[in-house]
Amino acid sequence: MHSQRVLKDKHLKLQLQTDSGRLLEAIWFNHSAALPARVRLEATQAHHLLLPALPLLPEHLAQLLDLLTHLFLLCVAHLQLLVEDARAADLAQASEAGVH
Repeated sequence: MHSQRVLKDKHLKLQLQTDSGRLLEAIWFNHSAALPARVRLEATQAHHLLLPALPLLPEHLAQLLDLLTHLFLLCVAHLQLLVEDARAADLAQASEAGVH
């Protein structure tokens, strides 16, 4: 155990150190009791707990930005279709009511 602190009175934020010396960030949700200085986690326990902070490599950043741009453009296109559908429904309703 490298460090630990309680977040919002109910989550335990941990910085764990592996046997090789690597530091891992973790949050134990809905658990606020302090852990002993030395803790041994099995793999079956750790996958529920650990949230490793992975470095974002420059080549991944460019790919992520491309994906986010594509997602944004898809959202905009979807919103445009929704607006067009709403306008068409309004025009149809007005036409049925005899309003021009």
